[in-house]
Amino acid sequence: MLASRVNVEIFGELAENLYSGYVSNDKIKNKKAYIISEKSVDGFYKGVVIAVATFDNGEERLIVASENEVFYEPDLRTILGKL
Repeated sequence: MLASRVNVEIFGELAENLYSGYVSNDKIKNKKAYIISEKSVDGFYKGVVIAVATFDNGEERLIVASENEVFYEPDLRTILGKL
């Protein structure tokens, strides 16, 4: 799943640079995802799965970003901490 190229249907903006959506791909269907992007995102987003977030209730969400952007773990924690 990591490093998979995916298409994400954007559901909405959660915070600055953080969006919510669902992956619509041949191999991965209806999987919840967070999109992290320095640019504004609307409609559909093509990106790469850079991480998987697992929450206390066991729910998993894919973390998707552009192939051109790099996010390190402290950056991801800061961005996801906005939830």
